Order: sequence, then C-alpha cells, then structure tokens
Amino acid sequence: MLSGSESMFSMNENRLSFSRLKLLPRLLRDVSKIDMSCSILGVQSSMPVWIAPMAMHGLCHPDREVATAKAAAAEGVPYVFSTVATSSMQEIAQTGHDNTVFQLYVIRDRGVVEQWVRTAERLGFKALMVTVDAQRLGRREADERNQFTLPAHLQLKNLELLGNRTRASQARASSQGSGLTTLFAQVEMRSVA
Repeated sequence: MLSGSESMFSMNENRLSFSRLKLLPRLLRDVSKIDMSCSILGVQSSMPVWIAPMAMHGLCHPDREVATAKAAAAEGVPYVFSTVATSSMQEIAQTGHDNTVFQLYVIRDRGVVEQWVRTAERLGFKALMVTVDAQRLGRREADERNQFTLPAHLQLKNLELLGNRTRASQARASSQGSGLTTLFAQVEMRSVA
C-alpha cells in the first residue's frame, strides 16, 4: 500500500498490524502432496487467495488489468476486476479467465450501473463484488500534494459509459490538486439508498 485517505493513519495502522504476523514453519512433514485449493463463495481457487480489485493498473504495466487477469488465470486464482480500471470488461473477458468477478460501485446514475451489471453478466463474470465503503471519498492528501493525474494515454474504461456528461474517465487534476478527488466528485461514486 502506497497511499491512503486523509493523513494515511488507517493505512499505516494496517501495515503495522500485518508486520506483526509471523509464519510458523512446519518442519519434518510430508510435503509431497500439497493441495491448497478451495472454494470461496462458490468460486474455485488453487489457493485461498483472490486478486482484490485495484484501480488503474495502466499506471504500472502497459498491458494494464489484462496482464493481471492473465496472471491470475495462470495461477488458478479468481480475479476481481475494478470499476476504476484502465482496461474494459470486454478486454478482461477476452483473456479467457473463467473465474472473474466485477467490482461494482453503485453510483447515482442507475442506468450506468444497470449497464455495468448487464455487461458483466453477458461477458461471463461469475459475480458482483459491491463496494459500499465509498459513500464519501476520503481526502487524499498525498494525491493532492502530488497533483495526481491519470496520464493522457490512459482512460478509465468502465467510466466511458458516462459519455459527455463528465470527463471522469480521464481523472485529470483540477484546482483541488487531485484528479482522483475530481473523478469521484464528478461521477458521484457513492451509494444512494
């Protein structure tokens, strides 16, 4: 984890908590037939791990989320594809990974939400993972200081459905200093009861 909301207190506490965990090695045991496969929420995995939804892989790799989906498929682990991705659902479906899940933000525009759900279903995504912790995007001080902006060659593919109503798919920096803050404000990526 490299960044979080506000002063990054929760992120730092999480890192500290994980640093206290230790692995307990088991020695002199038969390890010739190890099977870590399991079913999590009815989805098979080669090990008790899923690839969690993470945004904007295009910032790190030219093949974006497509590379992540292919790697997850090669290892036999489910992949949760982020709403805020630089690849499209169609591109992920074309990887042939048969255990993909779509992370769904329920935004105010329910027409777009319905399109996301129908597209995920049509393309064979196994389930939806509904994100409910973005009622209000926390102030991302590090993004403001760094004036985070998605590079011009990248788009947030799933947000292109919003069309001309917003430039959200571009996540460009604004006077507030963070393109991500602008993105969430424009798209209203918060749940509405």
